Amino acid sequence: MAALAALRDEGLVTSRHGSGTRVAVDARRRLPRTDPSLALRRNVVAEAFVDPNAGAIDLLGASVEALPSIGPALFAEAMADLGPHLSHSGYHPFGLPELREVVAAHLAHRGAPTRPSEVLITNGAQQGLALAASLLLRPGDTVLVETPTYLTAIDLLRGTGARLAPVATGPEGVDLDALREAIERHAPAMVYLVPTFHNPLGTVMPASTRRAVAALASRHGFTVVEDEALAELSFTDDPVPPPIAAFAEPGTVLTLGSTSKVLWGGLRVGWVRGSDELVRRLGRLKTVADLGSAVPSQVVAVRLLRDLPRYQRERRALLIASRDAVVAELAEHLPSFDFAMPAGGLSLWLRLPCGNASELAQVARRHGVAIVPGHLAGPDGGHGNRVRLPITRLPGELGEGVRRLARAWEAYQPTAERRRTALEVLV
Repeated sequence: MAALAALRDEGLVTSRHGSGTRVAVDARRRLPRTDPSLALRRNVVAEAFVDPNAGAIDLLGASVEALPSIGPALFAEAMADLGPHLSHSGYHPFGLPELREVVAAHLAHRGAPTRPSEVLITNGAQQGLALAASLLLRPGDTVLVETPTYLTAIDLLRGTGARLAPVATGPEGVDLDALREAIERHAPAMVYLVPTFHNPLGTVMPASTRRAVAALASRHGFTVVEDEALAELSFTDDPVPPPIAAFAEPGTVLTLGSTSKVLWGGLRVGWVRGSDELVRRLGRLKTVADLGSAVPSQVVAVRLLRDLPRYQRERRALLIASRDAVVAELAEHLPSFDFAMPAGGLSLWLRLPCGNASELAQVARRHGVAIVPGHLAGPDGGHGNRVRLPITRLPGELGEGVRRLARAWEAYQPTAERRRTALEVLV
């Protein structure tokens, strides 16, 4: 009754005795605009960037420090390349021409032939997603997203006023039957997928599924936004399939990429690949937002991307060392926690033997470690028994983090066991 009274006060509903309560005719115009900053209340990773947890080991964000070979000397050398640009205003809304060429060549090497005009340079892949959402979505539109998925994408897409509909995903990528059913039911404006080293699963979508997704986009008229920010983070030399865009008709797929995951989180240089028309429209939005990304960062990115295979090998060695260290710590201190070994990426997707990861996260903070409970990666709030554990910290820090988590589990486990026993009795 109080809720209905509040809605009446806002003019969103009208009530008439004997006739019930109805949505007001002009309710849509009265609805408050979504405040994207409210995502900080839910997104513990973003909140930690704004308000760091003093004294706690941060196992929240899967972000990377700069590679050891990317030091002051390299930046100094790259700044020598800046000279010719200083006589220009520095405003390049679509990105430096030479960087667009390097990114186009990189995507062609991945199996998606690309012209420089089909590349927009952005401030990280996340800005690319924000621009795509701003261009393609209107309040009330439906976006299909995998569950689980990249948790910040959930908040960003919801911030547009779009409705998120979950689609199951697993070891072989998005479930095609579930995707087809969701397309028929929701007629989505966008489908957001992480096909290569999925966040948080670390899986790779096979080429056959990518081809099928591209065909569905063409047939049903929605846009696929494929997040390939982790595509350079394989743990093996096995080749990965080309981006979905390689199988798609022009204008149906936008491909996001980034330097931030393989080179350095602080190098905020990303890109969007799309048709010439979509890139022009996205570029206009970016012009309004920031007039173009910083030239010095782009100059550095040109130099680094030209030698990307070398840096991929360096990052792989660091990630494998951290992965092996955390797997050994889990085996010793949390052997009841289950997970599948990822093919690449930046995290492990742990399953608790019982209990709720959100409750465990609260106990963990009291033991000096911050973790991401799995429900934050689910647009439907599922995965309550999961924890996303990054492997991007140094092995020593990861080891101490797992040991603190083990002490938190020891404190929390009796509660979880009692609840499981009670549930079994009820069943």
